[in-house]
This record gives sequence, structure tokens and C-alpha cells, in this order.
Amino acid sequence: MRFTKLYIPKELYDNNIADIEMGRLNQIVVLVGKNGSGKSRILEKLSRFSSVYRNIGDAELSREENAIASHVDNYNRNKENFERIEKLHPGSTTFNKDETLGRISKDITNARKNLDALLNSYLSKPSHGARGSISFIPKVTSMSDPVDSKYGDLQLSSLRLTLGNLPQLPTIVLPVIQSIQNRYYEVKREGFEGEKVEIEKAEIEYQNLKYWVKEFLGVELKRDTNGNASLFGFKIGDAKLSDGQAILLQLCITLYQTTKDLNNYIISIDEPENHMHPSAIIEALNKIIEATKESQVWIATHSLPIIAYLASLPETSIYYVEDGKVSFAGSTPEKVLEGLLGDEEQIGKLHDFIGLPAQYAINLYAYQCLFEPAVVETGADDPQTNQIKNVLDGLRKDKSLKLLDYGAGKGRLLANIVETNKELLQALDYVAFDKFATNKSYCEEVITSAYEHKSNSYYNSMVDLKAVHKGSFDVVLLCNVLHEIPPSEWLDLIKSITALLNENGILLIVEDSQIPIGEKAHQHGFIVFDEAQIRELFAIWSANDFISQQHSIEKSRLKAHLIPMKYLANISEKTRKDALKSLNEKAKEEINKLRDLDPKSLTFKQGREHAFWVQQFANTQLALDTM
Repeated sequence: MRFTKLYIPKELYDNNIADIEMGRLNQIVVLVGKNGSGKSRILEKLSRFSSVYRNIGDAELSREENAIASHVDNYNRNKENFERIEKLHPGSTTFNKDETLGRISKDITNARKNLDALLNSYLSKPSHGARGSISFIPKVTSMSDPVDSKYGDLQLSSLRLTLGNLPQLPTIVLPVIQSIQNRYYEVKREGFEGEKVEIEKAEIEYQNLKYWVKEFLGVELKRDTNGNASLFGFKIGDAKLSDGQAILLQLCITLYQTTKDLNNYIISIDEPENHMHPSAIIEALNKIIEATKESQVWIATHSLPIIAYLASLPETSIYYVEDGKVSFAGSTPEKVLEGLLGDEEQIGKLHDFIGLPAQYAINLYAYQCLFEPAVVETGADDPQTNQIKNVLDGLRKDKSLKLLDYGAGKGRLLANIVETNKELLQALDYVAFDKFATNKSYCEEVITSAYEHKSNSYYNSMVDLKAVHKGSFDVVLLCNVLHEIPPSEWLDLIKSITALLNENGILLIVEDSQIPIGEKAHQHGFIVFDEAQIRELFAIWSANDFISQQHSIEKSRLKAHLIPMKYLANISEKTRKDALKSLNEKAKEEINKLRDLDPKSLTFKQGREHAFWVQQFANTQLALDTM
């Protein structure tokens, strides 16, 4: 069970929480906010909502769909009957016909309204076989030893679990395990005279328990010669479990009580940092996420270590909660840090305290450069997408604008425009292209949310794209794309873009001129051109015809280069080589500047900059060596 989009009206369950409208929901959804912001109430609302969906959602949707079909069928039958009678007796059925068909049309309209209302509540239908939600709040890791319990107490512990007394898990979890194992060995004992159904039940329960222990702890649940349940070669009370393992063992028992498997569930974990050390929680979360590929994990937290860990996972969506309102935080930490810590001064103090050295930044960046780039999702306040929106607003000048988003990925630009700029959206004729279909469903979902019935708007084939849209685009956008394309493919790329643009078209290249995360986009790594290199590449020497806009972030790191179509024909093997040489020289200059600084005063940021320029120097040299 997994929601990709979610809408729960304010009036449903809890009026103190605003309308919950969330999109781009991945396998892990993190709700971040201060204490009292509404995180826990949103989780509770989600839990009740998913349970309602599980119990009545499918039935209600099916009923309304059947009602519409029945009314339409009734309308068609009556219409045919009236037409038949009119042929035999002209004019005799007019009054009854209009009244009857009008009434049935009204029934169809009402049924459709009912269906729309349901679909508005269940904005994104979860997968088939949805089972509802499991709430799990790890609190205490010190667990009672079953050796200290009498036989009757063991049976009582098992009964308490059956009655759903999950708050007492730390005191009953080990006795319950011992009790379940005892019952299994009792029914397997030679001479046991119980019913067959009792034997089968004990066998199934014990095998389920062993499965979950193996799944989460990675070790077999065994029994020693004294009849004690054992883990890691010790009786279970002396197994010296880490805090994370203790949490996982409690989760095993939760799952043992509620389900045979963990597919198609919403699993909610509310502020685990209130009860556990973050390292133990991260250990447990890592295993939970690994074992729940078909479920969705929702976590409410204000712990920076937990947030940092989860934000590093590509399957995570982060939402910020404040005063009962929820908003997408994206992959940028500014909103989260400001909400949890306060102003920039407090955030700066955290950076100073952490004190990451420049060397760590260099090593981290170099390590990142061995891996493919991740697809980025951003929130409404993302500076780069805001920069693009401003450029597009300036280009359209109160007229429509046909845009090709080349390398669209998940459609983050359009999603941002949908959220923040309805006027631009109405003027924009958006088409997406991506060489790879990996994120096709995500991007098409965004396009559908923006334009209900738009066709011919997503492509993975350049041939198909040209067949429909040749010579028609006002703007072709390459946002963080050019640096990911091997230099050997640049000439063919620009040739294709030239064929797609109209005679007054613009190629808009947007890049972060010092990308903060290293990547291996192709065999030569990544190559990021700035204004000087773009001018070399297209042989643009006029000051008037070329615009390079800067966004005010970290010394104008974000650049938007607007290149008129007439200059695209200038690209050649020579200009490509000249542009690479220009960047190679620039990288050498920047490396020498950084190496002249006092090593004792180097910051994390300067270490990252050094790593970036070293990569640019090496990558351009590797590319030049092939030419």
C-alpha cells in the first residue's frame, strides 16, 4: 500500500489540521517540524484515513461507478423505448420523455458528483490488496527476562499480547517469545494428546515468529538444552542486544500480532527520538525500510541526525509541518533547518560545532564522483526552478510560450510551476523529453495534474519528438543537463535542438556552476560550463545577443544562459575543443588559488570547491585527450 498523492480535507477527523494535500510521495515520507507543529496529529489522521480506505474505500468507489453505469444504461433504454413509441404514435410521448430522461440525467450527474467527492478524498488510490496501517512507537529497550517469569506469567504475557496491549511490549516481548516457543515444543512432544488444529496453530505461530526474527535480526531463533529461547548463542535474556536490535525485536512481536507479512501497509513511526538514541533508531529504520518494499513508511521527527540519514536515501520525501499545515520541503535543507533551529546565526553555530574539515569535503566529493547522478525533486522555494520561471516570464511577454524540457526527469520544473505560478502555467505549452523512461510515470503524472487532457507531451524518442514538434518550440531548456552529456555527443545534441526550435527560438542552458554533490554522469565524469565556455562553444562574441543571468546564491553560483537559435550553427569540433580548453585553464587557476590559502583556516566549503575544480581539471583533460 503506497500513496503517491494524498488529499484529506480539514473537516475529516481533526479540524485543527489544515487540508492535507501532498504529492511526490515516495516509499519513505518524513514529517519534520517542531514539537506541537501537528506532526503526530497528521500521522493519526493518516492512520484513520488508510483504515477507512481499506474497509470501505474500494466498496464505495465501486458502488458509485456501478450506479453511474446503471443510470446510463437506464437512460439509453428509456430513450430507445420513447423513440420506438414516437415512430408508432408521433408526438404522444414528448412530455413523459423530457421528464423521464431529465430525471435520469440528474441521477447520472449526482452519481458522478458522488464519485468525484470520493476521488477527491482518495486522491491517489493505493495499490490493490491494501491492508491499512500499523503504528509503531519504540519506547524502551530494557526488556524483561523470561527466566524470571513463572509458567503462568508466560501464558499471561502471551494473552496480553493477543489482547493488543502493545504499550507493555518491553515487559512482555521476551516472555511472549519464550511462551510461543514452549507451546510449539509442547505440541511436538511425543505423546501430546491435543487436537490437530491446536498442533497446527502452534506450528504456524512459531514459524511466523522465527521468520520475523530472522528477517529483522538476521539470526535464527533457537532453543538451548535447558529449554530457553536463545539468540546469538545466548539465552534470550542475556543476548546483549543493541538498542536497535531491541527495537527490531519489539517490532517482530508487533508484526507477529498484526500480520503475516509486511506488504501493502502504511507503517507510521511517531517521534522515535523521544525514547531512543538516534543511532539505534537509524539501525532499526534501515532494516524496516529494507523489509518493506511494498509498503510505505511515514516517520514524524524533529531529530536532525534521523532527518539527515533519511534525506540521504533516494526513496525519501520530506515534508515540513508548521501550525498544522504541511508543505513539501524537497531535498534542500534550508526550510527544515530554519524551522528546527531558528535563524541563519543558529544554523551557522551548528555548522561551527560540527566542524567538518575541508579534507572530509574533498574525500566525500571524490567518492560521490564514482556514482551516477540522482534525480532531484524540489519544493516551491527552490532557487533554481524560481530562476527558470523568472526567465520564462520575461521571454513570454504576455503571450504563449512553447517549451521543451529536455532531460525532464520527474518533471520538477512543471511541478513547481503548478504549485506557484498559475499565470505562467496557462501561458505555457509544455512538452517533456527524456532519453530514459525511468521516471516516465512520475513526469506524466505531473503533466496530467497541470493539463487534464494534453496529448503528445512526453517523449523518450527524439525521432518521435521531431515528427510531431519539429520547428515549433520557442524555448528548449537544458536544466542541469549539459554537464551530464558526454562532449562527444554535443554536436548531435545541438543539431537536434536546432531542428526543434522555431526561427526566433532560444536555447536556455541552466547550470549550477559549482554543483555541490559530485557525480559520474559519463565516462569523463561531469563538465560544467560557465559563461566564458558557453561563448567559446557557440562562438558568441557580441555583448548584446547573449544573456547570462545569475541568481543571488553563493556568489551567483546558479547561471541561466540564453542562446539565440542563429548561434547554434556555430558549434563545431573546434569550438567544442576551445571551450574545453577554456574550462581546463579556469580549473587550474581556481585550484592554485585555493592551494595558496592557509591550510589551518580551510573550511568545508573550500574543501568542496577544491574537489569540484580538481574534477573539472581532470575531466576536461580526459575529454581533450580523446579529441
